[in-house]
Amino acid sequence: MNFIQFVDKRQPDWVQLENLTRKANGSIALNKEEIRLLSNLYRAATADYAYATANFPNERITLYLARLISETHGVIYQIPRLTWAKIKRFFLYSGPQLFRIYRVYFWIAAVIFIVFGILGFWACEVHKGYEKNIMGETYVRMTEGNIKAKKPFGVYADKYKFIPFAQIMFNNITVLLRGFILGLTACLGTLYFLTYNAIMVGCFFHIFYRHDIILDFWLTIMVHGTIELTMIVFGCAI
Repeated sequence: MNFIQFVDKRQPDWVQLENLTRKANGSIALNKEEIRLLSNLYRAATADYAYATANFPNERITLYLARLISETHGVIYQIPRLTWAKIKRFFLYSGPQLFRIYRVYFWIAAVIFIVFGILGFWACEVHKGYEKNIMGETYVRMTEGNIKAKKPFGVYADKYKFIPFAQIMFNNITVLLRGFILGLTACLGTLYFLTYNAIMVGCFFHIFYRHDIILDFWLTIMVHGTIELTMIVFGCAI
């Protein structure tokens, strides 16, 4: 098949594919038949491009086919756009549905976290200075210094308010991913991560308990740790 025969035979399909691609890139959604036709025409166009590259590499039609299949590829494999409707649907339907599916694992992770949190508190009560082994002596001294200075929130204070907010948000995301990825270690890494953080929270609680400011502890946890602790449990559960 020579060049003219090739173009005459295949051009109607290319024009149809180009029209469908433009429609898909516009504000009008394709129906099921058009989507199926788009897929078939795209596969045919890629075969035509391979044929044109081998037989007519210097013709403009080869460049046209390269551009056409590139644009269509972007339509077929594009990342779905995030909309408020999708966010609403996730929190109202998809999110609760996922929780129902994995609720057993979530409650197991939550129970483990609570039990080892209590053990961490008990260890600090029995062994003086145990919290320094878990949290580090520098952090414990800084926290106790803030408590004595009547600034239990001092570790989160900053004249640039966005900086601690960004750090907390990044930390929450990191904690979730870490708990999830450690599941690749046959759950041993996940179990260690879950129990270690639970013991740390128990030790942190004991510091405030020792200074008789339990209310400040809960306020601190509510400000910083609620989302993070939830992410630990969720990440380890799934």
